[in-house]
Amino acid sequence: MSRHGLLYVLGAALQGMALLVATPFATRALGADEYGRVAIALALAQTLVSVLAAGFPQLILRDWARDTGSRTDARVTVGLMVIGGASIAVVGSSVVAVLATTGTISDPLPAYAVTLSAGSLTCVAACQAVLRAARRPLAFVILATTSTLGAVLAGIATTKVMPTAGAYLAGYAAVLLVLGAVSVLISQPVWPWRERDRARRNLPPALALVPHGLGMVVLLSSDTILAGGFLGAEGAGTYQPAIMLGNIVFTLASALFNAWGPAVYRQPAKVRWRWMGASAVLIALLLAGAAACLAVTARWVVPVFVGPDFDHDTIATLAGTVAWMGVAYVLYLGCSLVLVEHGRTGTLAAITVTTAVAFLATGAVAVHVFGLEGLALSKVGAHVVLFFATWRVARRFDLVPLGGWPTLVLALVGTAALGATVFGNPTVQTSLLLGALPVIAVAALAQVRRTSRVVATDAGTDPADVTRREP
Repeated sequence: MSRHGLLYVLGAALQGMALLVATPFATRALGADEYGRVAIALALAQTLVSVLAAGFPQLILRDWARDTGSRTDARVTVGLMVIGGASIAVVGSSVVAVLATTGTISDPLPAYAVTLSAGSLTCVAACQAVLRAARRPLAFVILATTSTLGAVLAGIATTKVMPTAGAYLAGYAAVLLVLGAVSVLISQPVWPWRERDRARRNLPPALALVPHGLGMVVLLSSDTILAGGFLGAEGAGTYQPAIMLGNIVFTLASALFNAWGPAVYRQPAKVRWRWMGASAVLIALLLAGAAACLAVTARWVVPVFVGPDFDHDTIATLAGTVAWMGVAYVLYLGCSLVLVEHGRTGTLAAITVTTAVAFLATGAVAVHVFGLEGLALSKVGAHVVLFFATWRVARRFDLVPLGGWPTLVLALVGTAALGATVFGNPTVQTSLLLGALPVIAVAALAQVRRTSRVVATDAGTDPADVTRREP
C-alpha cells in the first residue's frame, strides 16, 4: 500500500477511534442514563448524515477518477451535498423551534445540537471525499481527526461545567459548525445553478442515492434507537458502548476503503473488477482476524471502557457479535463500486432499502423477544444479506470473483465464531477463536497470491512485480 493509502487509512481510523477513546470519560462523566440520551442523539445525527454521505462520496470518487473534465461533475455533486447538509440544519432547527414554542419538547438544546451537527458533518463528509479523490492525505487526516476527536473533547469539556447530555451535545455541535464552514471553503463546491447541464446530468443518479442513504441509515444507526425504544435509555446506554467497541472492525473496514477504493480505479480496466473481488476477500480475511481478536479480548477491555454501573458481560457479548459486521460490510463496499460505475444507483438503492426494511422488522422482533443479543445478531445478518444481494447483481455487469477456498474459510469461521460468542461459554469461545486465527492467516496468505495473479495473468507481468508496484 502506498504512503498516501496508509495516511487515508490512518485518518479514517482516527475518525472512528476518537469516539472509542473518549467513551470511558464520557460514560463516567454522565452515567448510564445521561449517556444513553447522548447515544440516542448521536445515532440520530449520524442517521441524518448518512442520507447523503452513504453514496454521494462514491459518485465524487468515480467522476474525479475518470478525467480532468469530470472533476467539475464531482464538484457539482459536492455542491449538492453541501446544499443537502444546509437543508438538514435549517429545516431541522425550524422544526425544533416550532416544537419548543408549542411546548412539545421541554429541552430543545439536544435537538438543536442533533440537526446542526448532522448538517455540518454532511459538509465535512463532502470535503473528505474531495481530499481523498485529490490525493491530499494530510489534510484528510487533520479534518478527520478534528471533526471527531475535537468535537468529542469539546463535549466532554462542557460536562465539567454541567454534567448533562444537553451540555455535552452543545460543545460537540459548536466544533462541528466551525469545521463545516471550513469544509465548504476547502472543497470549493460548484453550485448546481452555475452548471445547469451538469447538474441535470448528475441529479438523477444522485437522487437515486438518497433512498440508498436512508437505507444505510437504518442499517447503521437504527439499532441504537430500537434498543432505546424497547428497553429505554438504560438499554441504549448498554447497547451503544458495545456497538462502539464492536465497530472497531467496521471502522477498520471504512478506513481501508479510503485507500482501497481509489486503488480499484487505478487498476487496468480489463482486470479492475476481478482485482477488486480478489482483494476484497483478502481484506475481509484480515478483518475476520481483527474480529476474532476483539471478541477474545472484549471481556478484559469492557471494564476499562465503561464504568462499574454498566453490564460488562452483556456489553462484551454484544461487542464480540457486532465485530463481524465489518467483514460483510467491506465485501459490500467493493461490490457497490461496480453498480456505481455502471450507473445502477437505483438498483443499489433498491437493494439497500429492501434490506433496511427487513432489518427494522427483524430487529424489532429480535430485541423484543431475545433482547440486545438478538438485535446485534440481526444487524450482522442484515449486512450479510446486503453484501450477498449486491454481489449477485454486480455479477451481471462484470466478473467479480469471490469464490475459492479462502472465502469458504471466511464463511465457516464467521458462522462458528458468532455461534460461540452468543450461545457458547467464554472458554469455548476463546478456544475456538484462537484456533481460528492460524487458519485465517493461511487463507489470507493464499489470497495474497490469488490477488497478485489477477493483474499478472492479464498484463503478462511477473506476480512479484505486481506485488511491488503501488496499488
